[in-house]
Amino acid sequence: MSIVEQGGRLAYDERPEYGSVSTESALLDAVWNRFVPCAYECRVYLLPENEGFSIWMADLPGVASQGDTEAEAIEHLKEAFLAVLEVYQEDGMEVPWLPKPKTRPADATERWILVNA
Repeated sequence: MSIVEQGGRLAYDERPEYGSVSTESALLDAVWNRFVPCAYECRVYLLPENEGFSIWMADLPGVASQGDTEAEAIEHLKEAFLAVLEVYQEDGMEVPWLPKPKTRPADATERWILVNA
């Protein structure tokens, strides 16, 4: 097993295998999880406006953005989500995911996006 650089991130070239839980295996897991990128699947609502689009996360309060096009709005929302996620992580807090919303706003389109963190 060795550590390699991939796109500016460090990663193992193969996941370590071990049979019993030990201090060493727990440490390897912690190091492994630190350098393996996470992906978040997020439900969003996209609403056409007079000029452009508004977008917000249905499952996480306070994460919203806008853009001139759908693609731009989604990219801006991803940036906002990563900033919020960083604050929660720095403060050692869990992300306060909400349960599935019962209704979606009229005229809004529900979409799922993938955000790599």
